[in-house]
Amino acid sequence: MEYSNFKIHHLKGYIQSMYLVEYPDKLLLLDGGSRGDVTRVEKFITETLNRDIADLKLIVVTHLHPDHAGAAPHLRERHNIPIAGHPELDYWYNGFLGFIQHLLDTIFAWYVARKSRNNYKRIWYQRSLKPNFELCDGQHLPEFKDWEVICTPGHTTHDISIYNRKDKIIYIGDLAIKLGGKFNLPFPVALPKVMAKSFDKVMELDINKILFAHGGVVEDHSNDVFSSVKSRLENYPPKKFEKMKWLTNLNGVIKKYQ
Repeated sequence: MEYSNFKIHHLKGYIQSMYLVEYPDKLLLLDGGSRGDVTRVEKFITETLNRDIADLKLIVVTHLHPDHAGAAPHLRERHNIPIAGHPELDYWYNGFLGFIQHLLDTIFAWYVARKSRNNYKRIWYQRSLKPNFELCDGQHLPEFKDWEVICTPGHTTHDISIYNRKDKIIYIGDLAIKLGGKFNLPFPVALPKVMAKSFDKVMELDINKILFAHGGVVEDHSNDVFSSVKSRLENYPPKKFEKMKWLTNLNGVIKKYQ
């Protein structure tokens, strides 16, 4: 995908999609994927793009789940690449209940990978990232001023989306997913009422292209996509997930938003 001054490369990760934004002099990674994607990212940059890994100047982590945050600390450790995320990113798995939540989420991510018939890869990762840069609503990314932070909590308390106003592109992380050709809510939705406001916020933006972490790229009809997914919040959680809901709400940080 080519734009005025950059290209976007869509990388199929172990569990999710990753998006690498390529400029003539630098690279931006929108979510680093899971721990099992570290080598995939490295090889794509050095072998496919034939560029130095040092060109990767920033990794944005939209939220702390294993398929979005697992690779980032390893890429930072190996190549000194800074991480950017929400100021409350590390609250999510804090404390004893946070540790249990982290364990359950990692097991769930492994289960999803196995259901997708992916080969086994290590996905265990640290539950505190200590981002180098904290990203607040409306702020522009360090070194990438054409990308803006849109806080879109609901899936967790700290989700962010990344928006390019000039080229009308948004990367939404897990605000919504596309599975089997249908648009749907992610699992879990920790804060349904908060997520409804997040959908209202992105529907006010001028968007021509949506980058999904689960579902690839969707062009046009952004308001139709977001409004249809938002309507599903009225009956959340689905009956088949009702008994599992307690497994996703262990962390006490959720309570301050309810």
